Amino acid sequence: MDHLELFLSHISIEKGLAKNTLSAYRRDLERFLSYTSENSLAQDEATIREYLKSLNMASASRDRHLSSLKSYFKFLIYESLIDNDPTSNIHTNNKIARLPKALTGEEMTALIDSTSSQTEAGIRNRTILELLYGTGMRISEATSLDTEDIDLTEGWIKIRFAKGAKQRLVPIGSKLAQSLSAYLVRVRPALLKNEQRQSALLLSLRGSRLSRQAIWLIVKELSKQSGLQIQISPHSLRHTFATHLLAGGADIRVVQELLGHSVVTTTQIYTKINIDQVRDAFVSAHPRAG
Repeated sequence: MDHLELFLSHISIEKGLAKNTLSAYRRDLERFLSYTSENSLAQDEATIREYLKSLNMASASRDRHLSSLKSYFKFLIYESLIDNDPTSNIHTNNKIARLPKALTGEEMTALIDSTSSQTEAGIRNRTILELLYGTGMRISEATSLDTEDIDLTEGWIKIRFAKGAKQRLVPIGSKLAQSLSAYLVRVRPALLKNEQRQSALLLSLRGSRLSRQAIWLIVKELSKQSGLQIQISPHSLRHTFATHLLAGGADIRVVQELLGHSVVTTTQIYTKINIDQVRDAFVSAHPRAG
């Protein structure tokens, strides 16, 4: 699967976008990729700036085009398919950056508590939530986990990057350890059908490795069950992991390592969230601020 198709599959699963929105992404990106291919141009910042100038369209339409490119290259960074984002210094006319949404502590607790502790699916689903929120791993990393990647004795999880090119170790917190223990002892053996050999950690009810789409649907359904009034995806839990760590005083370099970001600037978007929280608290509390 080429990079474009991989990206479109990703946003379809992660965000549940409508077909018309997916079609718009495809049109924008195919137009850019054709432009660079036909002119034998590198997909770098200079090319993208020239490309945007060449578009004979209104400013708002160019901004939408740039937004598609930004999402695409951000995904390639996210999957470790490229090292640098050529759109990072190119901005739309709208100067207000969209920051990732993080759940509050209360919302996160409600989401986890929406799972059943009496059924195999419920115990597995709680483990999925605890994994995503407790480690900040990507959904692709969660689906690639094998049982041998879990070391409950030492308290570490080995997380492999896309295509297995890199890996990192993330500590296992107490709540995640409890969920993993219950799942590995009580549930996973029961999910294996006909004594089949399966290395995957997270299994479907049929005993096969859970797919990205299956995990996305599980998280979406659990968010409904919990009564949350916001739409979330597995990536929302990664955002929440990073935001809560930084809000709790974790060093940004530590968060960078835990998230698997190659450069700290990628992690710095989460510091903006905390700055906004500081500003809100200041405005609401200081008598001369409002």
